[in-house]
Amino acid sequence: MRTTMSKVRAFHSSSTIAQLSGISLCEVPSLGFFSLLRTLNLPANSIVHVPTRCLPRSLHILDLSRNKIAQIEGFRELTRLRVLNPSSNCISRIDHGLANCTLIKELYLVGNKIAEVEGLHRLLKLVVLDLSYNKVTTSNALGQLVANYGSLLALNLLGNPILTNFSEDQIRKLVTTLTPNVTYLNRHPIKAISVREVALDNVARAVLASQQHT
Repeated sequence: MRTTMSKVRAFHSSSTIAQLSGISLCEVPSLGFFSLLRTLNLPANSIVHVPTRCLPRSLHILDLSRNKIAQIEGFRELTRLRVLNPSSNCISRIDHGLANCTLIKELYLVGNKIAEVEGLHRLLKLVVLDLSYNKVTTSNALGQLVANYGSLLALNLLGNPILTNFSEDQIRKLVTTLTPNVTYLNRHPIKAISVREVALDNVARAVLASQQHT
């Protein structure tokens, strides 16, 4: 903990990025007073949960990947969050943990234990959702994605049982019925797209970059 606190003290009050990766943290340090912090990286620690009010409201990007988190909690104050990555944790349900995070555009839930997509109905700006390597098995489990009807452009279901239970065409029809604006499914464009278009496409870059989370 002494090492952690020395790292926290090293941040300037005007810091916008904080890196606390792989330093054996068991809890999230209190960082609420860093009011200008925009990006916080906490991957590869041993964090079990996120206490309410320990993180600054100013956060836009939060990386909690490769920890031991079982529940989405402690995010009530993070109303400015745009990108959240709690990949490779022990999360089985989203519940209401993201209800106040209505500005989220990218959500990476790779390598958890999620069987049903729920709790995202207020994320009306959600563009990229990566659910690869979870426990999604049935078509009904995706039903609530209809709430993201107008915003979702990229969905990744690779590594879920649903891909062995349904054909590729069935999955495509299901997803495009629920969210007809989806352009990328399982990291591939649904329709033909040129290399130049991919290079200029912010969503494509996010989809391709998400490969590092698996």
